[in-house]
Amino acid sequence: MGGSAAGAMLQAVTGYVLWVSWIVLLIADTQVSGLYATAWICYLAHAALVCASRAAVREHFSINGNVLEDYFSSLFLYSSVAVQLDTAFQKKGLATLVPLPYKVEKETLQQP
Repeated sequence: MGGSAAGAMLQAVTGYVLWVSWIVLLIADTQVSGLYATAWICYLAHAALVCASRAAVREHFSINGNVLEDYFSSLFLYSSVAVQLDTAFQKKGLATLVPLPYKVEKETLQQP
């Protein structure tokens, strides 16, 4: 999870742009042949970003799992993964958007 708030926002915006590009390029493929390949590359990249987020949250909260499981979950069930990411913070009694300079240790928020 580390990094700055700007880095987290950049990752979120990039994921959103890739997901929208996937849809737009699939629609545009009806007029321009061959765009479907670029569309699916955008979707695979989106799944990789979601996978990275899930792996970081899983590691941070010591949740069992592996990267392969994270990737395939992100690829086929990305909306469920988004709910899991949101729920992981709520179960710790934290807001969904945790201030990045803070660390979660033993159910409390501590400033470094």
